[in-house]
This record gives sequence, structure tokens and C-alpha cells, in this order.
Amino acid sequence: MAVLYVDQVDPQSGTTLTIGTSGDTVTVPSGVTVAGGLSNTPAFYVSLTSNQIISSSTLTTVEFDDEILDSDSTYDTSTYRFTPGVAGTYFFYTRMRSDTGADNNQIQSAALRKNGTIIERSYVNTGSGSKTDNETTGLSAIVPSVSTTDYFDMQIYITDTSGSPSVVGQGSGVHYSTFGGYKLIG
Repeated sequence: MAVLYVDQVDPQSGTTLTIGTSGDTVTVPSGVTVAGGLSNTPAFYVSLTSNQIISSSTLTTVEFDDEILDSDSTYDTSTYRFTPGVAGTYFFYTRMRSDTGADNNQIQSAALRKNGTIIERSYVNTGSGSKTDNETTGLSAIVPSVSTTDYFDMQIYITDTSGSPSVVGQGSGVHYSTFGGYKLIG
């Protein structure tokens, strides 16, 4: 095996550089950093610090205020929005736990919004005969973002016969309600 030492490799003509041929394996050793388009950023992962009390049967923006990860400072903890600023395809995910007190929860829904419009929604219905006091709703979606001003946020809908549901925040070091996303490579 030969070693080639150069600072830059450019195509002889045109703008395409091919490394190897069909069937070849190109190995990047561990410890090597590949800069450029091969990163899943911007990326963010946030949680809810404390319980957020909401109105029953009303879609409400969840106030995720604890940044666990924010690679490019693109999540805003005052508006609870992710504005990637980079066009691309994004993967979003959430997990939200509700608390309605004593077996008052019948329906719970998570809604991902893009620019204020719901684009994905999950739905849990425990039925009128099997109410619970805690329910966890999840949602994941792959969404294109074509504008640098696109923004994304998460809402929740909970029915509560007592009228005072809440989204569960952190407790004993556990993140019960979280929201995250990142740009897909490619």
C-alpha cells in the first residue's frame, strides 16, 4: 500500500472528483474529522424544566425551556421554536407526559407545527371507560425545510375532566417531556 501526501486534491477537469470505483470500499479511520456536508447539524434537544399547566381540550405550545443540546444556537427558549436557518430535510421527535390528577385523562395529542401550521399529529384515546392520570404521547416526523426562516414548535392537547391538566417537566433527574430534531445528511 502506498501513501500519498498532499494538501488538496482537485479534479483534472470539471467539478466532479471520484474516489474509487463501483464496489470499492473507502475507509475513514477513527479519530478523523470529516468537515463539510457530513454532519447532522443544526441539531437541538430540549426538555421542560417544570410542569406546565394548560387548559383542557386546547392545543397549547409546550414551553420547552431547558436546552440539553443546541449545536448552532437555533432553538429559542423564549419562543420555544427551532429555526434551523438552513434548508434541508429534518427529523423531529418528541415525548410528552401528561398529568391530570386522578384518572381524568381520556385524549392526548401531540402536534408538530411548521410556521404556525400543524403538519404532523399523534393521537392517544384511552376511551371513556379507561381513563388514566398519566399518559405519554410521542411523535416523529421527517420534514423538508426550504426557507431559512422556517420555524418549528410542538403543541399538546389533553382532555381532563377536572379541567387542569399539565405537561410533566423534569423530576429526580429524569426528562419526562422532550423535543428534538436535526438535519439529515444528504
